[in-house]
Amino acid sequence: RAGYGVNYNTGAYGGIVQQLAFQPPFSVTQTNIVSPSVPLTLQNGFPAPPPATITNNFGVNRDYRLGYVQTWNLNIQRELRKSGLVLNLDYTGTKGTHLDIVEAPNRTPTGLRIPGVQPFSWETSAGDSILHAATVRLRRRLQKGVSFGGSYTFSKSIDNASNIGGGASIVAQDAVDLAAERGPSSFDQRHRLNLAVVNLHPLVHE
Repeated sequence: RAGYGVNYNTGAYGGIVQQLAFQPPFSVTQTNIVSPSVPLTLQNGFPAPPPATITNNFGVNRDYRLGYVQTWNLNIQRELRKSGLVLNLDYTGTKGTHLDIVEAPNRTPTGLRIPGVQPFSWETSAGDSILHAATVRLRRRLQKGVSFGGSYTFSKSIDNASNIGGGASIVAQDAVDLAAERGPSSFDQRHRLNLAVVNLHPLVHE
């Protein structure tokens, strides 16, 4: 058996719109410092922002593209004669393209890169990923009330955007060197072994 599919991250636009709804001119966030000598009142509760100051803390690349994941699979199944055993050999590949990456282009180790502009997050679709997985599965069909089986999977996942799929946003360490973000995925699991036994015989006889 073989298969191929493409899945798009259709929820990305909803998250971007929600973020932009809390940015000027739709929303303004201010921090007021008060003390017993300077209490918070209606008169000073909404001060005007300082001149020549940009208060936005989120932006989106104008060339942003919707991310998608391609998945392909090949599975070979063989029944071992007279033993009741079924052997499966499976290969699965997954490739992510235009995945979300959050950058912080106005931050440097020594301060702000653009004077008069506060630090902000910048969402792009420059991420990508690749996963290869091979699985060997052996199971014995139910005979005389007993069946058992097991599988072993070897896989490797590499990306520079492990937050795809609903995880918390991870800000790139260096916005001008996204290649440095590439490495094993946060969910990478190189080896996985599963064993199962089914026994339909009662454990207690009356």
